[in-house]
Amino acid sequence: MKAYRLDLLYKWSSGKGFIVTPRSKIKWEENYTGDMKKVQEDESYLLVNLFYNMDEEGKVTNMGFSINTNSSDKEMLEEIKKVIKTSWIEYPDSPDSLNYRIAGILSAFTGIKEWKFLEGS
Repeated sequence: MKAYRLDLLYKWSSGKGFIVTPRSKIKWEENYTGDMKKVQEDESYLLVNLFYNMDEEGKVTNMGFSINTNSSDKEMLEEIKKVIKTSWIEYPDSPDSLNYRIAGILSAFTGIKEWKFLEGS
């Protein structure tokens, strides 16, 4: 049994949104710690820590999460928690799919329609 932590980090300001976590890291069996140095003081951010264990056969167990943000939008945070509970805890989806679901919620609440991977900028 191996434990994993995958951080999904998003930042936004002035109508631009970025997924800071490299696309290549958003997958099963990948440990990645979000680099908060890539978030400037004037930017809003959302950091979602995803935790899980995987056994030798690839069975995923003990899924958990935590959220850290400087956003005060409680409604947005509740929607993000709901999608994580549904798509990560209750009915585990792939990290990649969850990433796009979270970006969709951020779009709805920030008005930013396109979220680009920072690594490609």
